[in-house]
Amino acid sequence: TITLDVTATISPRVVASSIVNGATVSAGPLVYTATFSEPLATALLDAADVVLRNTSSNNQIASTSFGYDDATRTLTVAFPAIGPGNYTLTLLSGSSAFRD
Repeated sequence: TITLDVTATISPRVVASSIVNGATVSAGPLVYTATFSEPLATALLDAADVVLRNTSSNNQIASTSFGYDDATRTLTVAFPAIGPGNYTLTLLSGSSAFRD
């Protein structure tokens, strides 16, 4: 008798994003959505796991809302009006962030 225990070792990945890498967006309020390849563990998932940072000033912009829809595997995060400049948007992964 052979017993196999198959465990997925591939972490969830973003399969659709409302903003593509290197995109230019208009100044003003920003809503970001991302769809993941598989459901996320949501127990410790929160707005602190999404970081929007102005690369010139190094200031982090706090989100105004955060939501995850497990049925569609979609994250939606809103930010207040952002001014002209360069920004990075980072989704953090780890034991208390984006994970499966």
